[in-house]
Amino acid sequence: MGSDILQPVESVRNLGVHLDSKLSMQTHVAKLTQTCFFQLRRLRQIRHLLGRDVTANVVAALVLTRLDYGNALLAGLPYSIIAPLQRVINAATRLVHGLRPRDHVTDATVKLHWLPICARIQYKLCLLVHRPLIGQSPSYVAELLQPVTTRH
Repeated sequence: MGSDILQPVESVRNLGVHLDSKLSMQTHVAKLTQTCFFQLRRLRQIRHLLGRDVTANVVAALVLTRLDYGNALLAGLPYSIIAPLQRVINAATRLVHGLRPRDHVTDATVKLHWLPICARIQYKLCLLVHRPLIGQSPSYVAELLQPVTTRH
């Protein structure tokens, strides 16, 4: 670029999303998982001071919001890549409900009204399409959507 020589890198961060050179999103998932587990470890230290509802709210604020930020970029990836994010949700559920590491979390996650990671990604995509269709987004976003007609 100009007189400067640009060196290729393995990954870059833009708006908090780590993009690797292969666009596999593995770097992003790994960094996100690391950050979320760090927050869960910090919360585990004070869990005994908080009630279940407060813990659930704090986990939602510090962990689930991170999982939801930019997760539409993860759509269509193999489950093997996004599975660590599901493990974050499982660990967060165990923290909130005080479950042991080997306890099942499905019922507890349902009680918290937390969606699995695949459903969270799908929900985000649905919102990204639904809001412009009902006029709840800027016009420049709505203009990007093209109606599709099917032939019978």
